[in-house]
Amino acid sequence: MGVAGWTLNVGFPAFGATLNFSREKGRVSAISPTDGRQVPIDGLAGKTTTIEWRGTTRGSVFEPYAAIIRVLVLDARQRQEMIEQGSPPPSARRAQILMVTRLGREGSCVVAYVDAQANPAPNDLARAAADTAAKAGPCPVEQVEIRGVETPVLSGYIR
Repeated sequence: MGVAGWTLNVGFPAFGATLNFSREKGRVSAISPTDGRQVPIDGLAGKTTTIEWRGTTRGSVFEPYAAIIRVLVLDARQRQEMIEQGSPPPSARRAQILMVTRLGREGSCVVAYVDAQANPAPNDLARAAADTAAKAGPCPVEQVEIRGVETPVLSGYIR
């Protein structure tokens, strides 16, 4: 169980990973934009999953409004090759992406992506996105943002 009753659930189907947040009594929603601008997740970065929770404290109670998770994303062309051939190419290039997710009673959704390797201060960019875009309103968002340098890995999926 995570912060304030939130839990990140991770699944690994045939290709990629699926993530969703649940809160105490069941699934809230999958972490994916409903507008088709989703970056397919190839896996989690690192042996353990670190989630940075962003939120407010009222009295002694912390209530998160966003979560930042580091994930791995395969280049779009190589992902298509992996699907066609059944396994990733030997020289697969995976980017580390910070995925900023809005959390709320109405569900959760991705609001921004930051390429963690292409930006000099990726955590700061992700925190700024969490503190602005994630607080802006209910899910789904109209457009998922790319914060910082827009790399080919991200623009291959989003634009």
